[in-house]
Amino acid sequence: MKRDNRLRKHVLSAALVLALLATAAAWGMGGYDSDSAPTEPKLVVKNGGDNVNDSLRDVIASAANGATITFAEDVTDITLTSAISFSQSDITIDGKGVVTITKSAAGNFRLLNSTASSGKLTLKGLTFENGRTTENGGGVFAKSDVELEDCTFKNNVGRDGGGLYAGGKAELKDCIFNGNTAISNGGGLYADGSADIKQCEFNHNAAAYGGGAFANGKADLTGCIFDANSAQSGGGIYANNDAGMTGGRFTNNTADYGGGMFVKDNAELTNCMFIDNKADRSGGGLSAGATALVGCTFDGNTAGENGGGARVVNDAVLTDCMFTGNKSGSDGSGVYVGGDADLTRCAFNDNVSGGEDKGAYAVGTLEETECSYERNKIKVKDQTGLLIGIAVASILVGLIAVLLVLQSKGKLAKKV
Repeated sequence: MKRDNRLRKHVLSAALVLALLATAAAWGMGGYDSDSAPTEPKLVVKNGGDNVNDSLRDVIASAANGATITFAEDVTDITLTSAISFSQSDITIDGKGVVTITKSAAGNFRLLNSTASSGKLTLKGLTFENGRTTENGGGVFAKSDVELEDCTFKNNVGRDGGGLYAGGKAELKDCIFNGNTAISNGGGLYADGSADIKQCEFNHNAAAYGGGAFANGKADLTGCIFDANSAQSGGGIYANNDAGMTGGRFTNNTADYGGGMFVKDNAELTNCMFIDNKADRSGGGLSAGATALVGCTFDGNTAGENGGGARVVNDAVLTDCMFTGNKSGSDGSGVYVGGDADLTRCAFNDNVSGGEDKGAYAVGTLEETECSYERNKIKVKDQTGLLIGIAVASILVGLIAVLLVLQSKGKLAKKV
């Protein structure tokens, strides 16, 4: 009897071992997808066409909330005949850096239209090109939060957000916005909520406000580049709230106000560079409310009015900053401060002012500690009008003198 019990135990143990081995084999042979959680099924786009089975449109239509969509290796270009609209939340689309989504030559429409009001749309390794609409989001419209990594938006057109419109919070990393246009705000990007932008590039974009980007909420930027963007305000970026930035660069951007950057409220910038930006009115490189700058460089910027390098509406605290070769039509060739200014270890060299400052100008109190000023100039006033006036007056005086002489001779001849 004991022998039979032991035999049954051995049989059960052997059966359990075999079951475990079979399960392990199934996992190892692909019977289970170890990378996919049950709540995040993976779907694969196998056809680069549109309105056909296994196309991006077809796969998105069949996706559940939380789905992850990838692409077969031979699918790299997708041409849409109309916008792809979807309402599922927490969708992820991963192009692995090789997939381009564009539109057909016929018709004007955005490329992706995500109407989910909750969750987050995640896009990775995708290029969105030539989307065009008179509504928001020429390339991509998302009503919810968005997270993007390694995405490119090129030559898209929309009302707000020529390239991308994010209705919630926007988190971007290693993205490029090139040649996009917004009818109103945010040539490349419009973020209706806060914006966290890291190592992104905004080049040759245009809008009325925020040529490269427009952030309606608080903007935090790290290591971003803004080059050759244009707008009425905020050639590179327009921040409608507070803004912080570390290690950014603004070059060759243009606007009426804030050639490189316009911040409506408070700005905190560290180790940023503003080079060769232009404002027809004020703030060649930067225009902001209360401002704290640390280790920032302003070189070769121009403003038609005040603040060749930077214009600060309220108070300013500047530490270890350099202003070189900036020009202003009026006060503040390097920096113009509408309130009090506290400058520490700042250098002002070769700036040219149309006002009376030596590089820095403050409406309130200007406090300086260990600052240097070299070769700054006050622009010579244009005296063409004065010289013309003097010349005309001289001619008139001469004519009057001649007339008086002639009149005198006439009277003398009559007497004779």
